[in-house]
Amino acid sequence: FDSASCIDTNQSVPVEEMREAIFGAPDAWKDLRRRYGDLAKPDIVFFGEALPDRFYELSHKDLRACDCLLILGTSLQVYPFASLAEIVRPGTPRVLVNREKVGRNVGLQFDIEGSTDLFIDGDCDEGVRQLAQLFGFPEELEEFHKRHLARLEDADPSSSSSSSSE
Repeated sequence: FDSASCIDTNQSVPVEEMREAIFGAPDAWKDLRRRYGDLAKPDIVFFGEALPDRFYELSHKDLRACDCLLILGTSLQVYPFASLAEIVRPGTPRVLVNREKVGRNVGLQFDIEGSTDLFIDGDCDEGVRQLAQLFGFPEELEEFHKRHLARLEDADPSSSSSSSSE
């Protein structure tokens, strides 16, 4: 996550403080609550929470405009996200990188001649590396990964480089 806020007041909470509350001592969240007068959480949607209005405002338009839909590591059983694969324009390539071939429930057709759907069997990290190689930017992907991993490790001193998927 790259932002956090108080649940009831929406007051912004610095990411570093949020990470400290999550990864720190068991009672670190209580210190954060005292400091801001409210419970805080990363600005992500947890299972069971309502999606933000922005999701409903933009998803249809964005997906209809996409040139290729990447679907990574999913059962495609949780709605409304599962239905997103159906919104793209007909003929738009949909690439599922996953350990299981899923998606018939949302119209993915991997084994039909003329289909623009592609299944890459395996781990998401390796599948994305394969796509980067195919599209001609494997070095850029690895550089991005290294920069992002370094940023995460800087924010969480308890992490170690052994957790890297390299």
